[in-house]
Amino acid sequence: MEGALPEVEGVSFTFTRRPEPVPGEFRPRWKAALILLALYYCGRGKAGASSINKLKILSWASRDAETQKALIRFLEGNPRPDDVLLRHEPALVRAINLCSGSGLIAREGESLSLTDAGVQLASVIGREANLMQEEMAFLQLIGKRLSEEKTKILTEP
Repeated sequence: MEGALPEVEGVSFTFTRRPEPVPGEFRPRWKAALILLALYYCGRGKAGASSINKLKILSWASRDAETQKALIRFLEGNPRPDDVLLRHEPALVRAINLCSGSGLIAREGESLSLTDAGVQLASVIGREANLMQEEMAFLQLIGKRLSEEKTKILTEP
């Protein structure tokens, strides 16, 4: 609601619409692009093969600077006791399904990989100067350092 309400006893109220951040679960295209970039920069081989658990970690860590630092500390062997490196994200599952249904990724059990179309789209996103620059810089920094062995340390009891 934008505008003013009638003045009541000498007090006036004005409402101004302000931008609000939109949670990831309401931005499936952004999350889908993040999946493609994560597979492209951090997965194994040309197709960027990766476990779903690894994508969960990368997706969570890509949220903001603090979560990125937490993952980097873990990879460098200096995690803090209060660092939590894995959260369940329903939006990630929806984005995986969107990518799979669009023919951008292939799923084989708990492993995902880019299709040729997925590699091509990830490459296009990677070349765009104004798209997902912070996320790409983070994923490029992580690169192959988050191995499946390290992923298991974070995801298995």
